Amino acid sequence: MTATILLLSLNIGWGKVIIIAIWTIVLIKLIQNAAKKKVGIKQEQFDAWHSDDKNWKAGVFYYNPKDPRILPPKRVSWLGWTVNFANPFSLLAIVAILALLFTLLGSLQT
Repeated sequence: MTATILLLSLNIGWGKVIIIAIWTIVLIKLIQNAAKKKVGIKQEQFDAWHSDDKNWKAGVFYYNPKDPRILPPKRVSWLGWTVNFANPFSLLAIVAILALLFTLLGSLQT
């Protein structure tokens, strides 16, 4: 919440918000790719986890402690990404996304 207040007090415009959003996504994907390479898990294993119904709580929430990805693809992959709720870094991803959302909403009000 403090980061959101700080960003709003800096009077950030739409261009800067878009740049922040792009850099946030790029950073998360780079960290995710580095984690995948470090662990040495093949794409076939990620696909098997993704299609396993036991890793989807209530059919919507992805929960797999073996999967190092913070943002795996949604159940229907072309819809984007979801959060791996078993990954401790996913909380940071949720906070970053919420901070970005509040920043966007705050910039609309000014």
